[in-house]
Amino acid sequence: MKFYALIPAAGSGSRMGGSIEKQYMPLNSVPMIAHAMMVLAREPRIAKLFVVLSPTDKRWNNYAWQGREERIEVLRCGGTTRAETVLNGLQAM
Repeated sequence: MKFYALIPAAGSGSRMGGSIEKQYMPLNSVPMIAHAMMVLAREPRIAKLFVVLSPTDKRWNNYAWQGREERIEVLRCGGTTRAETVLNGLQAM
């Protein structure tokens, strides 16, 4: 049986008060989204990670996970709320 993970990452991080989106804020020098992706990627039953980004996200391509995309699929259909982002991601999957 295959499983799929959906990572909603389309937020602006406005409540965090940072200068960049929360998913790209560093935690131990690594973007927060990378921590989530690493944990999920360790699970062998997860066949694919779907990362739902804002259509206007300009930071994704700046990171080293490029080239590890065999299990990562980016969906640029994030909404204005987390719930909308999850729904859009599920529909796009």
